[in-house]
Amino acid sequence: MAKNTNRLKVLRASANLSQLDTAIEAGIPQHRYWLIENGYREPTPDERSTLAKIFKVAESEVFQTPAAEATR
Repeated sequence: MAKNTNRLKVLRASANLSQLDTAIEAGIPQHRYWLIENGYREPTPDERSTLAKIFKVAESEVFQTPAAEATR
């Protein structure tokens, strides 16, 4: 999940958003977003979709699917 977390941080910084701003836009608590961004929690499918929309990228550009991770 480290790749996902690094990608989230890069996208958030590129969008000039704080963790709080991102969490508010995603409709989740800041602590929940922090856990996702730092690799302590997997985002739900809805959170994946919402975060991809916030950063204006495809989900696959941010998150690896478990099947894709297993083949690496």
